[in-house]
Amino acid sequence: MKLSDLRPLPSVYLLKASQRVSRIYEKLDLGLYEEAQALAEDLGEAESSTDKEISPIVLSDVHRLWGDLRGALDLAEEAAASFSQAQEQQKAAALVALSRARAERAGQRQEPETLAQLELLVQEAQQRLHQGRPPDPALAEGFGHLLAAEAAMATEDWAKASHAAKAAIACFRLRDEVAQAAALLLMGLAGFQSNAPREAVSAANLAAAACRAQRKVWMEAASKRLGHLAHWRLKETQQAAQLAEEMLLLVKAAGTSVQQVEALLETAEAHLVRVKQREANAQRSSLVAWASRAFDLAGEALTLCDAKSLRSQACARLLRAKAALQGGFSLAQALEDAEEARLLMNDVSERRGVASALLLQAEVNSLEGRTLKASSLVKEAQALSEDLHQADLPVLPPAAGA
Repeated sequence: MKLSDLRPLPSVYLLKASQRVSRIYEKLDLGLYEEAQALAEDLGEAESSTDKEISPIVLSDVHRLWGDLRGALDLAEEAAASFSQAQEQQKAAALVALSRARAERAGQRQEPETLAQLELLVQEAQQRLHQGRPPDPALAEGFGHLLAAEAAMATEDWAKASHAAKAAIACFRLRDEVAQAAALLLMGLAGFQSNAPREAVSAANLAAAACRAQRKVWMEAASKRLGHLAHWRLKETQQAAQLAEEMLLLVKAAGTSVQQVEALLETAEAHLVRVKQREANAQRSSLVAWASRAFDLAGEALTLCDAKSLRSQACARLLRAKAALQGGFSLAQALEDAEEARLLMNDVSERRGVASALLLQAEVNSLEGRTLKASSLVKEAQALSEDLHQADLPVLPPAAGA
């Protein structure tokens, strides 16, 4: 899970954004980057002088969340240089956008000099936020802590990120529930990354409740996803599958087809992990029900997949083949899906994906008594991906290993 998945607050958070600006960030939440970019570029021609002034900041946010860090940096630098000393709040917003773009660049490079420059820039942005005479100084202070937490996350300093996020939560409490949820998500992700999944679960639950109250569908979906992943890490597969289903409902309500496919695949995998964990001590009827749900979800994802999304199609095929095997459904269907997945993974040069498909084919062949064929497929998979864990290998009869 990435920082951008948490739906961060706009860099212009402390400014009174117009409806036009709010609409751009709604598009960003939906992952509609091209539409957001077009609207942000039109903002530069707006009649409102305020909208026109902040358009480079908004456009910088669009480029950063879209992954164009160079473009985001150029626009933020342009914005930071354009405001006078008297325009403290606008200058602060530009520095926020600039520090965010530089934080992600610094996280990619991890160069000591770059990290030191980032620290100074974040401090300058925090000072500007205070000097801009904001209507609510506590919100400005909280936004400054949030910025520091994001920078620490980008550079993988999880402890620092958690500390800053907690400070932001204290500032936002009883003042801005959405901003508090954003800080809770940051704290939760920092906990997840630092191997403190129980803290991530607690933060995600609190964030989800706040987002639901404020009808922030995408932030609630991000909260559910974080909680799902944290429960997964704790091997609490029932809770993980339940939260994945709740996330899926939210994504289906507001997401694009691409986002729905991703959620469907993730939820299908959550059910299969539950089957795998409980196969020794759960009733057979329960295992079949969970595998059947995964099979249906993978099939739904396959139906929604764009013809050009070869990797998503391959993942859907792999998951449906696994579900068919774990649920004891049609072996012919499992073999067909595994073969299609192998071809698709090969087309996108995913060696490990090809290996996984070969292992599924080996398992089907083993179950149908073709042990020599199964053994050959296992060896082919191992040759493709030497880092395959032993647990990835299907259980074959002794003859197959000969």
